[in-house]
Amino acid sequence: MAEFPLEPQWLEMLNEANEKAQNAIFQRDKIHLQHRKATEIYSKYDKVAKRMEKESESAIKKCEDYFHVRDEFERLLEENGKHLRTIEVQLVDAKASLTNSLQQLGRQRPRAEDEASRTVSPQIRSSSSISVVTRDNDFNPFDEWIED
Repeated sequence: MAEFPLEPQWLEMLNEANEKAQNAIFQRDKIHLQHRKATEIYSKYDKVAKRMEKESESAIKKCEDYFHVRDEFERLLEENGKHLRTIEVQLVDAKASLTNSLQQLGRQRPRAEDEASRTVSPQIRSSSSISVVTRDNDFNPFDEWIED
């Protein structure tokens, strides 16, 4: 090395690269240690779970039917919920259609009443001499529905 003296800039860059390499090695070793600890913990609890499963095998078999029935019930409940939401959407559509039809009927009805009032005189006489007077402001049950 004495024959080839390095410039201070190159030495500084070399030191920085070495420092980064050392940090990377440190991080790698730290991660390996964490992995090893996690593997040991997993192995320990896996053995415990297998031992408990072996000890409780008959109880697990007894409960298996319950879990199958519970899963089937949850599936049916979800299907019914979907069906109910579909019916609710259809109900909203039907209500909107009914409202629209009633509004159209309400718009057409005054025209029909106007035409009828032009063709029939306002007073109708019967043999009992009771007069009936038609009025434009008579109660219309459809008006209530249209306002809603």
